[in-house]
Amino acid sequence: MRRGSGPSDVRCPAPRSGSPRTASCCSAARRCSRATGTTPRARPRRSTVGEIDEDGFVRVTGRRQEIIVTAGGKSVSPTALEERLRSHPLVDQCLVVGDGRPVVGALLTLDPDALAAWCESRGRSGERVEDLLDDPDLRADLQRGVDDANRSVSRAEAVRRFAVLPVLWTEEGGQLTPSLKLRRSVLMRETLDDVSRMYDR
Repeated sequence: MRRGSGPSDVRCPAPRSGSPRTASCCSAARRCSRATGTTPRARPRRSTVGEIDEDGFVRVTGRRQEIIVTAGGKSVSPTALEERLRSHPLVDQCLVVGDGRPVVGALLTLDPDALAAWCESRGRSGERVEDLLDDPDLRADLQRGVDDANRSVSRAEAVRRFAVLPVLWTEEGGQLTPSLKLRRSVLMRETLDDVSRMYDR
């Protein structure tokens, strides 16, 4: 049986009718969990950031250490924007940046197969990603994906600048975890110059 589930699940004892839960009832649950080898129902860690939707459910949007604070003091959760930007067919990976910057920006890497199909459909087969970084047609296509992602956030949280990088981020390269999540600290070091150039434009 999975720990913390099923009949042996340990929770705070129910308080008397009309009375709130107290520290003593939670302590009782912890003592019981140590005795039975089970764990109380998990709670979000204090480093987790979320929001309450219109139905009253809590949705995790990121971790506190990942939160970006812009120069204007706006706190932005990058993971939600990154997920939406990765839904664009051409985008392979995305890193949202903007800590201490006036606006939020994004670094995009492109899916090689999707890019090849994009080029072929326009009679431009064989073009390399290095030759397309500032291509107006490609940027216009990506801008539509950025605009779609921005519709779900406030203006202060919206991606206002983006740059295309001629690289792939992989687990083997050290930029992704085995579960294909971004190694944010690694990428921030590796893309320092790219971020500066994007904001200097």
